[in-house]
Amino acid sequence: GAGAGAFDIANLDIDGGTDIGAAIADSDLFIIDDGAGGTNRKTAASRLKTYIGGGITEADQWRVSTNETTDWSSAGRHYITSGWERVDNAQFEHIGSGMSESSGVFTFPSTGKYYIRFQLDWTNRNAGTNYALTYMLAEIGVTTNNSSYSQFAHGSSSNFPNSGEYYHSVATTYILDVSDTSNIKVKMGAYIANPMKFLGNTGYNKTHVTFIKLGDT
Repeated sequence: GAGAGAFDIANLDIDGGTDIGAAIADSDLFIIDDGAGGTNRKTAASRLKTYIGGGITEADQWRVSTNETTDWSSAGRHYITSGWERVDNAQFEHIGSGMSESSGVFTFPSTGKYYIRFQLDWTNRNAGTNYALTYMLAEIGVTTNNSSYSQFAHGSSSNFPNSGEYYHSVATTYILDVSDTSNIKVKMGAYIANPMKFLGNTGYNKTHVTFIKLGDT
């Protein structure tokens, strides 16, 4: 009920009101009971973003900066430990604090659920030799203890069994729940059957990784 001189909330005829007829804008006003103490105040719709969440708060891209940077000369698992740079074309700008990288290990700026997409461009040529039959698995490696890594995503690729040099591109994705930024980290690499090279460039994305924070953990 309403106190003396007050207007009872039951008297508000919301159903009979005129629809706004447009999308809600930042400058539109709401009435809010400040602290549920009976003091009514106005608030702009823009304030709702800080409470509900105003879209993507973190998005970043990194790439390997040099074409054919490294020969992976032996079969087995390899990680890309050098040559990473944040994308720096004039039309790019990361959202939020962004990822940090050291020796191929990526650290998240805050806890949350992150979408990760890793693309690896590669060739079957190594040290002047075209390897006739090879395959590779692009991998996203994850550690939950800042030490040992497990492969949470794989992307398969192979080349035709002949003596030519071929170029390939393969991608893999994962949604990672990062509940602890000190211990949960990622790095990118591949499991290979024969020697190969991965490909990078400083002017455009070849081998690269994308991070987008989807929401809180």
